[in-house]
Formats: sequence, C-alpha cells, structure tokens
Amino acid sequence: MKKTNHIVPLVGLIALFSIFAMALLEIRVAKTGNLFHKAFEWNLFLAWIPLLFSLVLYSLHTFQKLHFLVFFGGFCCWLLFFPNAPYLITDLVHLRASKVKSFPFWYDVVMIFSFAFSGLLCGLFSLYLMQKLLNQYFNKILAGVIIGFCLFLTSIGIYLGRMLRWNSWDIFNKYSLLLQDIGEIAQQPDGLLFIAIHSILLFLAYLVVWTLIKMKE
Repeated sequence: MKKTNHIVPLVGLIALFSIFAMALLEIRVAKTGNLFHKAFEWNLFLAWIPLLFSLVLYSLHTFQKLHFLVFFGGFCCWLLFFPNAPYLITDLVHLRASKVKSFPFWYDVVMIFSFAFSGLLCGLFSLYLMQKLLNQYFNKILAGVIIGFCLFLTSIGIYLGRMLRWNSWDIFNKYSLLLQDIGEIAQQPDGLLFIAIHSILLFLAYLVVWTLIKMKE
C-alpha cells in the first residue's frame, strides 16, 4: 500500500481545530457560567474514536498486511463509532438555545460550527483511510460501494442518536429495542427524509475531501 506523508499534518490540523473549538467553549463557560454546551466536548471525544481506529489499522497495515479477519474486526469497531463523528453536525440545532443577552450570538455560531466541523473532519478523514484499506482487500469499485453503504448506515445512526437518543454502545445491552426502532424508521417519512438528506450531504462532503487529498498524492 502506498504510504501517505500527509497523514500526520492532516491529523495535526484536525487536532488544532478541535482545540480551537474547546477553547471557545471554555471561554464561554468562564464568561457566562453556563454549562449547557459542555456536552460538546464529550461528543467531540467520541468523534475522535473512529479516526483513532482508522489510524491504528492503517499504521499496522503499513508494516504488515493485516489478516482479513483482523481487519474486518477493526472495521466493524470503526463503523460502530463512526456515526459519532458527523453526528456533531446536528449539534447546530442547539443554536436555538444559545441566545444569552450578556453574550454575542455570533460567538455561539462560530463555536458550535467549530465543533461540528471538527467532528466532520474526523469522520471524513477516517473514512478516507478506511477506503484505502478496503482497496487492499477488494477492487476499487466494490470498496467504493462499501464506503457508500457505510455513509447510508451512518445517516441511520445519526438519526437514531439525534432523534431517538440512542448511543453506539446500546447495541450491546439494548439491541432488541434498537432493532425495533430501526425497523420502524421505514414507516416514518420524516425519518426517511432525514436519512436521505444526510446521506447525500455526507457523500458530497466526502467527495470534496477525497478529491483534495488525491490532489496532494
């Protein structure tokens, strides 16, 4: 597999953006004493998990090609947490509750956008690394189809998290109820629209990131 020397700089920039977002939040908390948005830090931490999974798998693979079963196990773990990254986009809904007379609204716009953009970057770059790994086990067309299907599953995951308040780890202890809710989505027009729009959004965003990285290789 061709090594990419842009991984460290890109990860560093994503980390810098994440630090910027958290700094904005801490300044806001210090100025207002309002802890409403502190959950963003936890959401951002969860967004970094799939990126770390992909970095570990990619690094191990560069030294010695992973057995397919090992890769498949890592891929499933990555996919389980992957929706947590683009999920931060939906935190923009909290702008409705961000108006504080003693604090500028534009600051909250920048702060929440910074968290959302950081999470999206974590997700899209981890997706790029996973596609490069998939290319080692499947032909590029099939790998692309798998990536597209992952984005579709991710949109379902975002819906489950934002609208139905499920967490990634609930699949282990509440899987029957989770599967029941997933089955009911097909009967909800608003849910299907949510999933369709987010699938298209993520696909287009990933296409931009994929193209920009390819231009540097």
